[in-house]
Amino acid sequence: MLTFLKNNPIFSKIAGISLFSKVGDRLFYTAMLTTAASLPNGNTAVMMVSISETLPILLSFFLGTLADKKKRKIHLLIQNSFVRTVMYLSIGLLFNYPHTLFLLFLMASFNFISDLAGNYSSALVTPFTKNLVKAEDMEQAQGIISMTTQLINVLATFAGATLLSFFYRSTLAYINASVFFIVGIGYFFIYPELSAVEKKITVNNNENTLPTIKKISNYYFITSPF
Repeated sequence: MLTFLKNNPIFSKIAGISLFSKVGDRLFYTAMLTTAASLPNGNTAVMMVSISETLPILLSFFLGTLADKKKRKIHLLIQNSFVRTVMYLSIGLLFNYPHTLFLLFLMASFNFISDLAGNYSSALVTPFTKNLVKAEDMEQAQGIISMTTQLINVLATFAGATLLSFFYRSTLAYINASVFFIVGIGYFFIYPELSAVEKKITVNNNENTLPTIKKISNYYFITSPF
């Protein structure tokens, strides 16, 4: 694995930055759930948090199709990182007010926007990976990303729960904002290297999103054995 990463330095950089952003995806999850469970309408509050976490995943297919159509992907990666920074700074500020169901709804909304931007960023990174890694090495690259993502999700969730023992929830939100700010700076620093790669990326403008989804859905319906 180390040899592969050494032989693919630009891939290692963009994958490392993208994976670091996964820390921010999970670091604050425990804090959100703890806040939700502490409210009088705990069940409703927990449902809000769960929806804000799962809905962006369900929308990933649309985001992938949208990302394929976009030019200036590097700018969008930087922009999304700073949007996520603002979202968690806003969540940190909201913790200064008494906790209510409406306040949690606002925080869950910001969390939803942040996760949506994160999944969109992952979709924007995919074309770079395809152009940076040789076809015969793609399986290894995807395996590294998948394995590392799962590991980061577990460790970041554990770290978030541990940090709650030492810091206020607002402080943890600010730490999360710092993670995304660092991610944005990271993309900015490798901008010159990615610019050359982006010129090789083909932008798919042939079809609108809905017709594409319809074609794929029809394909699975026709080929399904059921």
